[in-house]
Amino acid sequence: MTLDALWPMLTGNRSVSSLILILVMITLRHVIKRLIQRNTGLSEDVRRAWLARTRNLTVGVAIAGLFFIWLPALHTFALSITAVALALVVATKELLLCISGTVLRAINRPFRMGDWIAIGEYKAEVSDETMFATTLEETTRDSHKRDYTGRTLTVPNSLLLTMAITNHQFLKRWHFLESAVVLEPDVDMLAAMDDIERAIQQLHARNAEAAEAFAS
Repeated sequence: MTLDALWPMLTGNRSVSSLILILVMITLRHVIKRLIQRNTGLSEDVRRAWLARTRNLTVGVAIAGLFFIWLPALHTFALSITAVALALVVATKELLLCISGTVLRAINRPFRMGDWIAIGEYKAEVSDETMFATTLEETTRDSHKRDYTGRTLTVPNSLLLTMAITNHQFLKRWHFLESAVVLEPDVDMLAAMDDIERAIQQLHARNAEAAEAFAS
């Protein structure tokens, strides 16, 4: 059998076409995953973010491809498609809300992989993102110092539509420090300002390079 005759037979069979599409998506995802993992120039958070995007993209392409492959077969149910669609919407309401939350997250980008966030009563670090849920590593509630509690939270993306999200990523990289300088009553504060600023600059100089690295 020639290739010209084999190709129409494969593409004309929806089951075979679906299988080919799924195998291609799995292979493509595996290849991209290996390339990302081998790239030592990426940080852990960036690598996890790209792995999540690759997974979500391949799943989305596979679902869309399967839909278009089987779309002609759905035409035979044109008389009852409205009732089927209504029942499907009712049955998959929560999944549709999760997908809507995913779209909202992709457009607004309220957080990224590795960010500290607060959603509802929980404070956690974002560890994974999928089309239907966001995985969080719960942390303690201290605003300036976070410790992991060891609990993993899986939050459906539908909550992104109804709950406020606070991003605490700034506090992950920076801390506010408040210092008090006590002077004797007979000391002229204005005259001592130069000495105080000089002492502060000396303290800052020890970690100036690290501060510049975090700021970049």
